[in-house]
Amino acid sequence: MHYGKTENYPRTGSGESGKNASSCSSKHKKQQLENRAAYYEKGDRRKRAHHLITRGAAIESVASLTKVLTETEFYTFAEKHSP
Repeated sequence: MHYGKTENYPRTGSGESGKNASSCSSKHKKQQLENRAAYYEKGDRRKRAHHLITRGAAIESVASLTKVLTETEFYTFAEKHSP
């Protein structure tokens, strides 16, 4: 084992210069904002999907006939019984 003085070697390629660091930082901030927008958009879609699923389940529980209908038959049924 070596416990003596270690030599300091210049670092190559491991740091970022001022302009490059600023550029990376702004790219990172932009990516964060894009990710946040996508996250909220995804949340809205999930809420809508949940709403539609619960409505469909409520219709099936009230009108059990709808469980055996094809999609076309269901829409025909829905149109006949809508106000």
